[in-house]
Amino acid sequence: MAGWHAVGLTHSRIQMLLESDHGQKVSLGEVDKMLARAGKLFAPAVEAITAAIREGREVVVDNTGWRVDGVNHFLWDFIAPEIKAALFVVDRSGGHQVPVRVLPGNPGPTVVCDGGKCFNPWKGKKQIQRDGVHIRRHAKEGRLGYETISDAPDWRWLKSVKSAAEAVLKTAKLPRGKERDRKVAEVRRRVDRRLAREVDGEPARKLRKYLVDRGEELWTWVETGGLAQSHAAEQGLRFHIAGKRKVSGGSRALVGAVRTAALASIHAAARMRAIPFAEVGHRRLREEADPPLPGAGPQSPPGPLTS
Repeated sequence: MAGWHAVGLTHSRIQMLLESDHGQKVSLGEVDKMLARAGKLFAPAVEAITAAIREGREVVVDNTGWRVDGVNHFLWDFIAPEIKAALFVVDRSGGHQVPVRVLPGNPGPTVVCDGGKCFNPWKGKKQIQRDGVHIRRHAKEGRLGYETISDAPDWRWLKSVKSAAEAVLKTAKLPRGKERDRKVAEVRRRVDRRLAREVDGEPARKLRKYLVDRGEELWTWVETGGLAQSHAAEQGLRFHIAGKRKVSGGSRALVGAVRTAALASIHAAARMRAIPFAEVGHRRLREEADPPLPGAGPQSPPGPLTS
C-alpha cells in the first residue's frame, strides 16, 4: 500500500483498490494511519539515503511546484546516479535554504543543476555543474523570435551556441583519454569564440550574459568526469508530477506531504536498483540492516518492479 502511495495514488484510490482487489473495506482515516506507520517504518532508510547522498561524489538537483492545502510549496529531488539513491523533500521554500540544508558542508558532492538562482550562494564554495540541456533549450527558443535567417548575426549566434551545447553533452559521455581531451579543447574554443562576439537581440544577450556569469560552472564535468546535464532530476520529478500532482493537486497537509516525499525516496532508490519496493519493506519488518538502502548491497536481477 505504501508503494501505491509512493507512485501517486490518493487515499481514496488506495481505499478502492483494497476493497476491489483484496476484499478489505477500510475507512480513509485507517488508510492514513497505515501510511503513517509505513512512514515510521522507512524513516531509518530515509536517513541512511540522506547520509549517503551527502557523502557521494555527485548529486543532481531540481525542484517543481507542489501544493499543500492550497498553499504553494516546492517538491525537491536530489538524485545520486553513482550510488543509486534518491531523496525527495517538500518545503515551503524554493530558494537556496533547502539545498544548503540537505547538502551542508563544503565542498561536498558536486551539484549538477539548472540555471536557478537558488544555487548562486554556493559559487566559489562548492563544485557546481550547470545543465547543458538548458543552454541548448534557451538557444533554440531564442531563435523562435526571428522569422528568417536574414536576422543574423543573432540567429546564427544562437544556432552556433545550440550546436556547441550539443557537442558538450556528447563529449561529456566519452571515456577519459586523449580523444576526450581533444574534443573538450575543441568545444571550449568554439564556446570562447561565441562569447567574444557582441550580440544585439534580447534572447542572445540574455544567454550570453548567463554563459559569461556562470564561467567555470559550465565546465566542472571536465575536471570531475561527471555529468553535464540534470536530466535525471527532471525525470524524477516528472514521475511524481504525472502520478500525483495532476491527480490530487498536491497534498492536504504538510505532514502528509513529508510522508509522500519519504516514501517516494524509498521507491525511487529501490527502482534505481531494480529491487521490488515490497522487498525493502520486508527487510525493514525483519529488522535487518538497511540493504539494499543505502549501501550497494545485493541487487536483484532486473525485472518487473512491484509496488
